[in-house]
Amino acid sequence: MSDYGFDRLATYLRTAMEERSIGSGRAFARYLDLPRMTVARMLNGERVDPETLVQVAGALDVPVEMLYRLCGYLPPAEDQSLVFREVEALLRNLDRDTQRHIRDLVREEVDRLKSSDQPEQSDISQKRAG
Repeated sequence: MSDYGFDRLATYLRTAMEERSIGSGRAFARYLDLPRMTVARMLNGERVDPETLVQVAGALDVPVEMLYRLCGYLPPAEDQSLVFREVEALLRNLDRDTQRHIRDLVREEVDRLKSSDQPEQSDISQKRAG
């Protein structure tokens, strides 16, 4: 039996598999270092215990809070807040010089958006769309 929050987790995990070119639940189980049946239950939208989510978050390098929110263990956060946390998790694995470089790029983009006549369409979003 699936639950809406756990269905959202299943969708998120399937996307994570695609992004990592992992073609099977068995291979994903090895990637996550979890039993194959545990991963099968997660991909089927069945209930997942919070301890398992800690391991999944570590393997996927995402904040466990994000997975807790997907499952309904924590109340929904603002979308922007989740984006900030995900970016923070990505930056955490980079050396300080790279972190500073990315920070400077973001500052330049923010400054450019503030001074432009069309703030809704940034260079970054144009590159993603193209």
